[in-house]
Amino acid sequence: HCVLRSSEISHLEREMNREWPTSYSSQNYGFWRHEYCKHGTCCTDKFRTAADYFKGALNLHQKYDMDRALRNGGIVPSTAKAYRVSDFDRALKTAIGVSRVGNWCRIAKDNKGIYRQLLWQVSLCISKSLNVVECPADDDGACNRNKPVLYLPKSVIKKEPKPKKRYSNML
Repeated sequence: HCVLRSSEISHLEREMNREWPTSYSSQNYGFWRHEYCKHGTCCTDKFRTAADYFKGALNLHQKYDMDRALRNGGIVPSTAKAYRVSDFDRALKTAIGVSRVGNWCRIAKDNKGIYRQLLWQVSLCISKSLNVVECPADDDGACNRNKPVLYLPKSVIKKEPKPKKRYSNML
């Protein structure tokens, strides 16, 4: 049974709220607990405490700045311009050196009633030696490579309740 006490990470909370928030309203601590219990507990040889794990994750987040990597690859947040998954792949291959990352999308209806694929998260796979490695193929939640993807500005993304079901069949 995994336990994460908020007191263990309270000194990191401000930075984590800024750099590693969840998309679900007021659920950051529950999200972080999930991340630690799923990923952090398997690397206690590298990160002895939960605080060490989260500080390490924040350091990796800074080292592999995804927004900068995408921007340098010509991909900028927009409510109008859509990209291909291959555009994201190319930008990240150039910036970080891996061909396969986790591109996660959600489906949302725009103000015209059209369902759009939105880039929700880009995940890097990290080895136990803290090097970026190719991610395994995983289609669960992955962006549909045959459909355009919107990369929205953070200012227009609303926090919303956790979706009850997937809408991937709509694309």
